[in-house]
Amino acid sequence: MSEKETPAKCRNFQGRAFTTFMMAATFVVVSLSGVVLFFAPNGREARQQGWEMIFLGKGEWIDVHILFGYLCIAVAVFHIWLNRKPLLGYLKQRASKIHCGIRPEWMLALLICIALFVGAKDRVFPVSSLMEWHDSIKNQQQHRGQNPSLDK
Repeated sequence: MSEKETPAKCRNFQGRAFTTFMMAATFVVVSLSGVVLFFAPNGREARQQGWEMIFLGKGEWIDVHILFGYLCIAVAVFHIWLNRKPLLGYLKQRASKIHCGIRPEWMLALLICIALFVGAKDRVFPVSSLMEWHDSIKNQQQHRGQNPSLDK
C-alpha cells in the first residue's frame, strides 16, 4: 500500500469497523453492568448502605445498563442493515440446502431462547437455581445492612 492511499482511507468513515467496535464495546459494558447489578443489593439497601462499585451507585449502574442496552440494540440493527445482503444470501443459500428450510442450529438457538424466556417467567430448573442464588445474595446483603455486627 502506498503512502498516498493510506491518508484517504484514514479519512473515510468505515461503517463496518465502527459497528464492530461499538458492538464489542456495548457488549462489554452491558455484560459488566449486568454482573454488577446481579450482585448489587436491593434498591433500598443500596441507598441505605451508600453502596458503590467502580465509582457508581446502584441507580447509576441501572442507568448505564439500560442506556448501553438500547445502544447495543441500535448498533445491532445498524450492523444487520450494513450486512443485509450477505446475511440474506447466507440464509437463502443454507435454507435451500436443507429439508424444509430449517437448520438444526437455528432450531436449537430458538429453543434455547424460548427455554430461557419460559424459565425466567415460570422459574423452572435450571433458571430457578440461578435465580435462587441471586435471591440468596440479595437476602445476605439485606441482612448485612440491618445487622452491623455482620459487616465486619
